[in-house]
Amino acid sequence: MTASRIGRWGRVARGLVALLAVAAVVAALWHLAAPWRGLAVEGHRVGDTPVTVVRPASLEAPAPVVVIIPGFAGSRQLMRGYSLALARAGLIAVAYDTLGHGRNPQPLSGDLMDPEGATRFLLAELDRVAAFARALPGGDGRLGLVGHSMASNLVVLQARRDPSVVGTVAVSMYAPAVGPDGPGRLLVLDGEYESAFLHQEGLKAVGMISDPEPPRAGMTYGAFDEGTARRYDLVPGVGHVGVLFAPEALASTVAWLERAFGRAEGDGSVSEDTPPSPVRQPWILLLLAGIVALGWPLAALLPRVTERPPGPGLRWRELLPVAVAPAVLTPLILWPLPTDPLPLLGGDDLAAHFFVYGVITALGAGAVMWRRRGRSEPAPPGAAAPKPGPVRWGALALSIVAVTIYAIGAQTLVLDGVLMAFLPFGERWAFLPWLVMGVLPFFVVDAWLIRGAGRRGGAGLFGAGLLTRVLFLASLAAAIALEADRLFFMAVLVPVLVAAFLTNGLFARFAIARTGHPLAGSIPAALAVAWTIAAAFPMVAA
Repeated sequence: MTASRIGRWGRVARGLVALLAVAAVVAALWHLAAPWRGLAVEGHRVGDTPVTVVRPASLEAPAPVVVIIPGFAGSRQLMRGYSLALARAGLIAVAYDTLGHGRNPQPLSGDLMDPEGATRFLLAELDRVAAFARALPGGDGRLGLVGHSMASNLVVLQARRDPSVVGTVAVSMYAPAVGPDGPGRLLVLDGEYESAFLHQEGLKAVGMISDPEPPRAGMTYGAFDEGTARRYDLVPGVGHVGVLFAPEALASTVAWLERAFGRAEGDGSVSEDTPPSPVRQPWILLLLAGIVALGWPLAALLPRVTERPPGPGLRWRELLPVAVAPAVLTPLILWPLPTDPLPLLGGDDLAAHFFVYGVITALGAGAVMWRRRGRSEPAPPGAAAPKPGPVRWGALALSIVAVTIYAIGAQTLVLDGVLMAFLPFGERWAFLPWLVMGVLPFFVVDAWLIRGAGRRGGAGLFGAGLLTRVLFLASLAAAIALEADRLFFMAVLVPVLVAAFLTNGLFARFAIARTGHPLAGSIPAALAVAWTIAAAFPMVAA
């Protein structure tokens, strides 16, 4: 096949992918927006706390109000499924960003490891939001509470002391305050793939009421009329984050609170009368896939920067020790060192890990190349010449800017509206330069390390890139294990980091393949990951 025919088929393929990607984005946005029709969404502030109220556009009679509280590193956007499901059932949903999270400009004060530390500040904020919720026009004065993970203890504590709370849903619950005397009308929800510890906590809470009968999932114990009802539901096929999107979890929440408010009969389980919950997760995944896929044809618009890809062109036997060494050494080096100078809980530790990992990788690759030259060892067949090829620096700068705008802009415009807080806010902007300096060495060195004329793409390039990413995540897991008391919160955000690796790694791959230069993709990827850290990690008082 001639080069012209190959080029023509390539243009056809890119055009087809572009059309399919745009169609996927449009279809996903349409399906995600459809359930919101007929609802009214209002933005408020309770002091400095940002609050979103979702209610039916027309209420025929006063309705109960449900306050929704995200967990650690969560936000109102992450809890949108619960707001949506409850409002569609005819309730008024009030979700807010807790101290240090999302768009809340106030940092979280107090020791997170001390039950009397940060909790008292979070409870004081919840008191203010609860008072606001009770006073909302159209509310009937009764409250329900929904809290995820860290917030599960908050809703339990609030329900025990606030007589206006009629029903409580604790998602992924760890709440030492649960006792046989309260809270009443409590539903505990866990994902099937959550830790055994959380499963035990849920069963223990129900067992306080079921005794002497052994507690079981899917059974209601106690009585709603007496205020003692409790239930533990296990949501199939999901984990700690997936439980926030599972229609089964949303339906269980609606059914339980409807029964607690006396708006439904039965034992609080899902029935034929329970309003169907919106399905969002497949459309969010389709939206992400469309954004990433669109990056491939758009990358064809970038200029060619160099014809000789820079890189050491390492053989596998040379690459393996260079890739493994930082994975082993980085956690050990950082273990005794203070790595939390920024008031961004876990974010500065992650940036420090990126930085040290990148430096060690660069030193290892440099040592291999120096030893190769010192021994006059012949380069691999087809390896790059000692001097790099000419680079069109203006075209490279333009490519970096264009890819960065797409990588950050597309994700922010879409994800911030449907998935999570993805836009740095207030003081978080000041953290961004420091995070970029920490993250940048890893991405630049990693992109350069696996390239070079001696490593000609295909399975070798893919395999090398996958290896370095997996080793980095393994190294991060080791660091968390070494300092579990201080860094265990970071484990909650590992799925966000994996998603950032996946999406921004593909953007980088498209850009590098087109331009021929690692910097065209690695710098935008580093900026996008630093942006994600600045937006997602909780801000704490210095």
